[in-house]
Amino acid sequence: MPNLSLAIKERQKTSGNTVALVQKTTPDYIDSIEVLAIRESGMQITDDRQSAFAHVQRGVYYDELSGRSFLDDADYQNVLGEYDVVFFSLDNLQVVDYASLAAGLFHKSVSGVIVNKSQIHDVNSAIVTKNFYSSIRAGMSLDSSFYNARLHLYRNLKYEHPSYWLYNRLYVSGFAGN
Repeated sequence: MPNLSLAIKERQKTSGNTVALVQKTTPDYIDSIEVLAIRESGMQITDDRQSAFAHVQRGVYYDELSGRSFLDDADYQNVLGEYDVVFFSLDNLQVVDYASLAAGLFHKSVSGVIVNKSQIHDVNSAIVTKNFYSSIRAGMSLDSSFYNARLHLYRNLKYEHPSYWLYNRLYVSGFAGN
């Protein structure tokens, strides 16, 4: 398996510490807080598809008839398949199988997929977002950055209940990590 951290760092050299924001037409309160969290992490928000990271706040919907998932009306693989890491942070992710969602992106050469599907989608999402991107910016690997963000939330007494952090998932090139 190729060194994912090296591949991501190579892309960051050309695109800088940027995050492409794939946002809803009308962002809600939590979406706006997450945007602030990305900025506080030191990452720059862009709409450039050259960024290594995509932060998705738009809904992904599963169509039972076709057996495919869509981002609004487009096949999500075509919209998100150009990034190295795709971070789904939303409460309207309607997908039956998150591993299949990730596998569909792996076929498009995405290295990692993060799904923030916590039962309570509140400020805790912004905390995870900020700590994840801060760790990435500091040079930590993808899995270490994910672990660090989740651990930071878990150690906060206000968010220690599993409903705040248990359903955050990291999928990396063929294996899933909790």
